[in-house]
Amino acid sequence: MAEALLDIHGVTYSYNAAPALAGVTLRVARGEMLAIAGPNGSGKSTLLRCISRALRPQAGTVLLAGRNMLTYTAREVAQRLAVVPQENGVDFDFSVAEVVLMGRQPHLRAFQRESDRDLEIVHRAMELTATLHLADRPVSTLSGGERQRVVIARALAQEPQVLLLDEPTSHLDLTYEVEILGLLERLSLEQGLTIIAVLHDLNLAAQYFTKCLLLTQGRIVALGPVAEVLTGPNIRQVYGCNVIVSRLQGRPFITVAADRGRAAPGRSRPPSGGERIGGHPLSRRGRRGRKGPTAQPAGKVIFVTGGARSGKSTFAEGYARESGKKVVYIATSPVVDEETRRRIAAHRRRRPADWETVEEPFRLEEALRRYGSPDRLLLVDCLTLWLTNHLLERAGLDGEALADDARAESILAELLAYADRKSVV
Repeated sequence: MAEALLDIHGVTYSYNAAPALAGVTLRVARGEMLAIAGPNGSGKSTLLRCISRALRPQAGTVLLAGRNMLTYTAREVAQRLAVVPQENGVDFDFSVAEVVLMGRQPHLRAFQRESDRDLEIVHRAMELTATLHLADRPVSTLSGGERQRVVIARALAQEPQVLLLDEPTSHLDLTYEVEILGLLERLSLEQGLTIIAVLHDLNLAAQYFTKCLLLTQGRIVALGPVAEVLTGPNIRQVYGCNVIVSRLQGRPFITVAADRGRAAPGRSRPPSGGERIGGHPLSRRGRRGRKGPTAQPAGKVIFVTGGARSGKSTFAEGYARESGKKVVYIATSPVVDEETRRRIAAHRRRRPADWETVEEPFRLEEALRRYGSPDRLLLVDCLTLWLTNHLLERAGLDGEALADDARAESILAELLAYADRKSVV
């Protein structure tokens, strides 16, 4: 292993005699990306606070660049280490630019004005986090995701060697999750920034981080490369649920198994109505007042979707092989142009012969009701879900609107004509 930038040895901490950390030991090299995962109450945030010196360990030591953290002044710590906390509230109505500029304070003497270099660093931090266009906006007017990116920009303005983040994607939508974690990955690779982040989403940890620390009840269960840590047995031990761990582009991809078995000691089973897969809900729509059978309860039906070349078919093959489930491929709704006709034909040629195929299920809900069962994996063609969502959106429900209005109108016209011919609505 490369020389450790952070050396944490035997760190122990308790709240009112309740142990939060019990002898945690690990080393983190310069430029590494370490994800800390584990259930609520496992000690993740407490470990970050001990590393940052917000808490003083009751036993053990934290060394930064070979020096005990307790011997650094507060200014020295802030020059070397930045923290993005779980709560990112700003008490006063500063502008975004003013908040990010606060990140330069550890590098300034008392009453010293910011130099051109300081302003350049702030400008760059805002560019990297896509907050430059918000520079003059009061922080109080921002969304939760925008505030999160501003706080990350402020941390980057400190020019730290180590960046600690406590659930950095908890307020971000998918686009900004990818942008922020991609940014952290680039900073690690290109600038040697050491990044330690608490994450609940195991799939994001597997995709972006090189190492993972898995905690439960303040103790380390596993520490090492993500592929060695995020295994079925480890996840079952820590979270108390059975999972399928497959490979997607060479990295672990984690899915909650349909039959999760008993919960681990001390952990209750989550309520029905939506399983969580690596932090993302596998949800099902309510009946909306309809009578009769609907999709099977959560944990019984698993369906997979994604865009073209997203890896959903590869995942389905691996999942079926490991779980013994049969794949039901829910094919695209009616062909609306030659491009989709070619795509469908090409996909059918590649489809494994043992997959059951459901052609043109106009209503996804009906396909889920009819074909969903514990022994099947439903693989939903992305266009089916796309069209279904569009129709739901047009009906004022929870679908996702298509960005191109002209294209949406064209597709809708084709669909309504098809529906009229087939008498399906």
